[in-house]
Amino acid sequence: MVEEAWVRLYFDYQRRGLTSGSVTIQPVDHYTWGHVVNKAWNEGEGVGANIDGRDAFPGEVSWISVRAAYEDWATSGARGVTDILPPSQFETRLHIQYDRTPDTWIQYNVKDIVQYWVNNPGRNFGLKISQDDQGTLTSGYHFGAYVFPTSEYANRLLRPTLSVKFLPSLHVRRWSLYR
Repeated sequence: MVEEAWVRLYFDYQRRGLTSGSVTIQPVDHYTWGHVVNKAWNEGEGVGANIDGRDAFPGEVSWISVRAAYEDWATSGARGVTDILPPSQFETRLHIQYDRTPDTWIQYNVKDIVQYWVNNPGRNFGLKISQDDQGTLTSGYHFGAYVFPTSEYANRLLRPTLSVKFLPSLHVRRWSLYR
């Protein structure tokens, strides 16, 4: 049984703000939500030249595809009702508010999600961190891309972590004092 579980991410910086003509909107405080991904996906290098890297190769994840050339998300950005599990399924709401200050650690309590994965090991497709709540943009969207180092980041101390504390399994054995 899972007693505690935390995902920690290092908020490095917000890489772009909104510029319209001569007006620039500065980065703002923001919220992010964690969603349990409901589809098996493969790593990718982004989609869209000059912004997020090269186009995804067949089989890689992108904004549009679970696996490029094979399966698309129901809604781009993995925001469809079949792309993520309903947040209402989990007791813990992965909702964090943090300010625009870079170089900050943030953490999500993922206890019930990790317990779900322990109970359903074939259903662990990871988490998606996004700027919207239950797969919609009803919460509003702040322009900008938030940079969090990945598991391959050069500085190992800034890579994301998952910490899990399990309760020991208690097997009670009854002994009879009489034979």
